[in-house]
Amino acid sequence: MYTRALNEWKEFVRIPSVSSGSAHRSHLFDCADWLVKHLQKMGMQRVVQLTTGVAPPVVYAEELIDTAKPTLLIYGHYDVQPPDPLNEWETPPFAPTVRGDYLYGRGVSDDKGQLFLHLKAVESLMAEHRLPINIKCLFEGEEEIGSQHLSNVLGTHQALFKADCAVVSDMRMLNLHQPALTYGLRGNIHAELLVTRHGTDLHSGVYGGIASNPIHGLAHIIAKLHTSKGQIALPSFYDDVFKISAAERTYMRKNGPSNAQLRQEIQMADGIGEECYTAYERLTIRPSLTVTGISGGYEGEGSKGVIPRQARAKLNFRLVPHQDSNQVAQSLSRYVAQQCPSGLRVEVSVTAQSNAYQVNPDERVFQAASSACQSVFGRKPVLLRSGGSIPIVSTLAGQLRLPVVMMGFASPFDNLHAPNERFYIPNFFRGVETSKQFIRNLEFMHHAYH
Repeated sequence: MYTRALNEWKEFVRIPSVSSGSAHRSHLFDCADWLVKHLQKMGMQRVVQLTTGVAPPVVYAEELIDTAKPTLLIYGHYDVQPPDPLNEWETPPFAPTVRGDYLYGRGVSDDKGQLFLHLKAVESLMAEHRLPINIKCLFEGEEEIGSQHLSNVLGTHQALFKADCAVVSDMRMLNLHQPALTYGLRGNIHAELLVTRHGTDLHSGVYGGIASNPIHGLAHIIAKLHTSKGQIALPSFYDDVFKISAAERTYMRKNGPSNAQLRQEIQMADGIGEECYTAYERLTIRPSLTVTGISGGYEGEGSKGVIPRQARAKLNFRLVPHQDSNQVAQSLSRYVAQQCPSGLRVEVSVTAQSNAYQVNPDERVFQAASSACQSVFGRKPVLLRSGGSIPIVSTLAGQLRLPVVMMGFASPFDNLHAPNERFYIPNFFRGVETSKQFIRNLEFMHHAYH
């Protein structure tokens, strides 16, 4: 199985299924087709592509053995981040390469490898004629751009996705050998600011000093987004931030990544953020606002004497429980309008958003996952909060009313969303075994409570 699974994993990664922008649009459909053929080759009873209009299809598959048995819904996404900057890759991003114990390539970890290990687990159990429960698969191609069409698909086909629980593997372990289960995710807002001046570009010599400059205005607005102490400056922004218990903060300090580890991950001697919180707490239980892109004016080689008529910035909020993404987006629009200098206009557009999510680790399905991790890795998993956002998790929990197990097998140093993304191959196969054991545990849990 080892060689075949590794080769199939490479095939999957070779498809440049980048969802951001239009350059790789056709490859998203190619990747969906590849998944369909693979699921059919596995022998799944039913495999279909659910169309989402112009968006890449949702791939659905099922293996139903007994309506009296529990049903597990496996979620994953086959789209990947853009590979830029290309010159920083040691090997081409879509030519998956083994170096040492790692497979390198865009998407090997996020999320193709983690999706694929569940398929290998199901395939193995089916081949052994030991699949103990019903399996459904939900694989989408828009996760990296906010799962914009998925909610409509789930609403249209709600009966199809009926299940007892879901598993999502799009997160990481504490380290290479310490498994972890994620019980909290931050919410998310992607927004764009467009600052404009009436008219056209102007000559910076002829009009410099009297004409409003959108780049200057945008820089002023960005500077006003945070206070001098590193807090987000939007009025009443922190009013709804949830209060974490002293007991949970103690557990997080003992079991989460240390300040030193997180400094190593960002390759900095020190980080930024609010005082009185550890780096791990700043990443998970406190909200953040990041400027993720900025553009305007002449960006070519050499110089050009121009006052541009517009400038843009991309912002990303990460929100914590009890914060409402709609309210934050409205507050942002009001605030930047107040900060915009005279003679300029600012527009805010929200491109994606989701609220924070957290699960009770005492839920039975969570315990089934914990037991599976311990049986394969030989260690009880630690419970982690994540600073990231996976909108599908709150969608599955809210729209389908499913308990969601967040069980990831990536490592903190897998370069997710960065050049030289990688996955520790031994943990891919440990993930396969953990998934198999989790499926067995769900059947045992079902018998124990019926």
